[in-house]
Order: sequence, then structure tokens, then C-alpha cells
Amino acid sequence: VKQVDLGIARGDFAIGGNQEATVDELVPGAPQGEAAEMHPDLVAGRCCPHGGQHRIIGFVADIAGGAAPVAIEGEGKVERIIIERTALDNDLRSIGTGETYEVDCSMVIACIGYQTPSIDGVPYEHGRGRFANVEGRILPGLYCVGWARRGPSGTIGTNRPDGYMVIEQVAADIKDGSGKAGRSALDELLEKRGVQIVKFSDWKKIEEAEVARAREGAPREKFVRIEDMIRAAN
Repeated sequence: VKQVDLGIARGDFAIGGNQEATVDELVPGAPQGEAAEMHPDLVAGRCCPHGGQHRIIGFVADIAGGAAPVAIEGEGKVERIIIERTALDNDLRSIGTGETYEVDCSMVIACIGYQTPSIDGVPYEHGRGRFANVEGRILPGLYCVGWARRGPSGTIGTNRPDGYMVIEQVAADIKDGSGKAGRSALDELLEKRGVQIVKFSDWKKIEEAEVARAREGAPREKFVRIEDMIRAAN
């Protein structure tokens, strides 16, 4: 990005455990920027050859635990954000330490993030937002895949092979069979409970409807409400 410097809070990063690491080690060849003079606690390195001091992108990466915004302040507009340093408890939950600091800013953009919901009685790693597992195995007969197994990382292209890997674990565990009825029992249970399922043939109808309603130049117009999807499938 032209005319942008990279800012990292001094002491908030380490290379190989060395908190005295320089920005040159973080961004090879990057010179110190004027931002270091503007704020004594900020290390700045130019992240592109165009340089310039018009904008600074600051990264907060507290190696001791973390940090979380607790308040946005300003007179009729955003002028600063209050951030509280956090630490991890024994369950790897992030908790506030009471120590706060200010960051001057004029815009705040919220990121949604993701954490797999926990289930009562199922081992869970709160600090990682995932179920406690070993290669997808949680408990005998209980497995997880995707973000529920790894935490929020990767995309569909990552989760698909992840699913194949875990189903191989399931196959290895049940060997010649689990002695359970399987698909037929599931179909019977869903029918008993009145659950409407979407089969592959139904999904194809949804796909066709999305393609048909596409705007000019777009491959499809996705449905965003489940009711609309079910209506298209029927």
C-alpha cells in the first residue's frame, strides 16, 4: 500500500522469545519510520518502497496474553479507543487484567470472528474456540471436523479434506461395523420428529433457482433466508 507505514507497539512482539527484536528482523530491509519519533512506544517500519508518512497501520499483538477493546470515546465522533490488556486463565479463557491504554483513532471497524459453541458434557478448549480432540476424536464414538476441530482457520478448501481425514478415523474405529442401524434409523427418527430434510436433488433445485434469478453478469443470486431455500426446493 502506497504512503503507509507499519506500526507495532514496542515490546509487543518477539522473535524467538527476543523482545528486543528490531523491525528490520520483522520486515527485512524496512527502515525505521518517523512514527517512532511521533510516539515513543511505537516501532514503525516502512512496508513498501514508496514509503511516506501519511498513514500508519498499527498492530497490537501483546505477547503476554492479548488485548480487547472496552470503550470507544470522543466528542460526537470517534477520537480514541480504550483497550484492556488480557490474560488467559486455566481454561484458556481471555480475562481482563484491569490495565488499559488508549489508541487515538478516527474510525473503528468491527470484525465478527467465530467461536464454535460448546456443548454440555463435551470436552471443550475455551481459549481456542474448539472441541478438545485428537485428530478429530473427542470421545469414543464422538468426532468433530472443520473449525469445530481446528478452531477458526482455513476455508471450504481446507475443511473438505479435513472431513475426509476424520471419516477415515471413524472407519478405522468401527472396523466391520458399529452394530447400529445407521442411515435407516436416522431416516426413521427424522420422519418420527417431523423434520423436513433437504436431499441432494432438492439442493439442485435450489441451485437452479439461484442461477435463474441472477442479475446480468452474475453467475447466481444466493438465497439468504432458509424459508426461500425450502420454497425453491419444493
